[in-house]
Amino acid sequence: MVKVDNDTLNYLKTEWDKPIDFDDKDEDSAGLPPSPTSVAAIQRSAAAPSLKLKAPVPLPENQGRIIKNGDFRNPPSKDVTGVDESIVEICASLSNQIYDAYSKDYFHLEASNGDKAEVLIHDTHGNLNPAIPAFAVAVVDSTLIMGWRGTNQVMDFINDVALAPVVCNELGTAATGVRCHAMFSSCVGSNLKVYEEEIISIIKKRRIMNIVFTGHSLGGALASVAHMFLTAQIGGYNKSSWWDKLGRLKSSLNAVTFAAPMNVLDRDEQGGNNRLANQLLEEVGANTANFVFHCDAVPRAYGHVGYLHDVINEAAPEAVRDKNPIWFGLGSGRISSSIINFMLSAVTPLVPIAVEYRHTGRLIYYEDKASTTPLILEDTGPAGKQKSPDKSHLNHYDFSSYKIRRGEYIETLLEAHSHFPKTFAPYISVDKDEVN
Repeated sequence: MVKVDNDTLNYLKTEWDKPIDFDDKDEDSAGLPPSPTSVAAIQRSAAAPSLKLKAPVPLPENQGRIIKNGDFRNPPSKDVTGVDESIVEICASLSNQIYDAYSKDYFHLEASNGDKAEVLIHDTHGNLNPAIPAFAVAVVDSTLIMGWRGTNQVMDFINDVALAPVVCNELGTAATGVRCHAMFSSCVGSNLKVYEEEIISIIKKRRIMNIVFTGHSLGGALASVAHMFLTAQIGGYNKSSWWDKLGRLKSSLNAVTFAAPMNVLDRDEQGGNNRLANQLLEEVGANTANFVFHCDAVPRAYGHVGYLHDVINEAAPEAVRDKNPIWFGLGSGRISSSIINFMLSAVTPLVPIAVEYRHTGRLIYYEDKASTTPLILEDTGPAGKQKSPDKSHLNHYDFSSYKIRRGEYIETLLEAHSHFPKTFAPYISVDKDEVN
């Protein structure tokens, strides 16, 4: 990890504090012309699971159904992800289907080779669903998979932006050297506490040999935190934990996530010298794979604030159009633009905190839909005035490098964010009105 220097930090704070210019960001302005189908495409993209708002308690009659994915593509090999291809497919299916699942019987987790996973735990949290993402546990052969739902409720967005980095007791002797996203840590700690006895019992009865953590977007961040917590507790960093009795699994924990944001601070930013914390982060990073597609902004959160500001600068004017179909349109352009600029200015004091967040582990990057071989990227922190010349660094890919038509920024961003996990899921959940 690389510490952000003061010049870069000051530059990013200045850039973030610039108000969005709404006057010349319309379809008639300079740039690539809009596609005649852009509005229809945005409406389709608005159905991306992570951006739909649902009833607080999912009900069967309001949900979709599972269909075979006609756009399925084989995921990369175990050499890239750390797990078998069939496990990636089941993780992708779970991460997609959990958005609509109302019971454990809703899921159809079958890999392209015929391997099937059984969902043993599924908790929507009932009336707490608007504030706590759903959680599921599935088993396929000797592998146990824990998965979380991504952003799906208004309160989830609040969880996403609650940037307070905290020390977590779950990390035992490594705790003082690691700071995690507060809300992510709280949600994960709650799930693991409620279900630890049941999960440990499943591990013993099913003779589990591997544990994989998964999720999309917010769900991916929660999975990453869970991966860190249990790597510490199973790996001997926290001897008081019940999980410490499963030491035989300490080399068999992996995270496979899709479009997940960052969840831990750069250890070099914090100072200090907790050797065990460094060791833990190395262990977690070696067994973490996070899929990133094209211009998706979510995996750039929170550290790459310059990239995020560029996204907002181009996409916000589309979001405030009177006829914009995206749910977060806030009414008239005048009112919406004022609110957006107010929100940006309110967030400015958080920039010094945001830039310290980093990804831990491999970023498996697909530049576009035509890409068949992904690039393996490293998160070395946000770019300043100049992007990194190294194509293996995430900050090499600035937002301006993606050729997006004027008027189609929202469409493109939504499609990029929902590309994974859907692409690797043999079976996907769709709304009933999408099924003949």
